[in-house]
This record gives sequence, structure tokens and C-alpha cells, in this order.
Amino acid sequence: MNSTTKRTQKDYSLAFKLAVVAQVEKGELTYKQAQDRYGIQGKSTVLVWLRKWGKLDWSAVYRLFILGAFLCQNLHYSRQSSELKSWNNNLQIQNNVQSSLRLWLKCLNAIMESAW
Repeated sequence: MNSTTKRTQKDYSLAFKLAVVAQVEKGELTYKQAQDRYGIQGKSTVLVWLRKWGKLDWSAVYRLFILGAFLCQNLHYSRQSSELKSWNNNLQIQNNVQSSLRLWLKCLNAIMESAW
């Protein structure tokens, strides 16, 4: 009995993997373009090859990623701080207006009481 099962996993030669890695590292292709052009299965296959055989120092990339995330977070906090200061200023203005209105109402009340 001949059982035909379709194999979903492909085997790629080392030479092919190294050629793809070289093209991606030279900037000729992105890893996504390499996947599409060569029909490479798996979302992270080329990325795994880049980490395994590429010349890029992935620990440096990771450090840059962490630094970028840290800077983004600080920028976010800085924006929040600016917004908070703005809200605080608006609140102070509202408090001043309310104080002025209270004083104005007291004066009006005093005038009304003296007139009656």
C-alpha cells in the first residue's frame, strides 16, 4: 500500500542558507523578501539562519533594542510629565477664576445686603 503524505517541512542545504544570509546581510533583500522569493517556509526560519550563521552581533542588536525601548519609555514619561504640568497650570487657572468669582459673589452679596 502506497501511502502518500505531503511533507510540509523543507530541507535547505547549508550553501543555500549561507547564500540567503549573505544576501540579507548585504541589504539586497529583507528577510521577508527572501522568504517570499525562495519560498522559505516558517515565519522565523531566515531569522534563525541569520542568528546562526550571520556576521551580525545579535547581542549588540539586543542592547540597541533595549536602549531604544528605554528611550521611548522616557519620552513617553516626559510627554506625560508635560501634559501633567499643563493640566496643573489649567487647574491653577480654574482655581484662580473660582476664587475671583467667590470674591465677586461676596461683594455682590454685601452690596445687596446693604441696599436692603
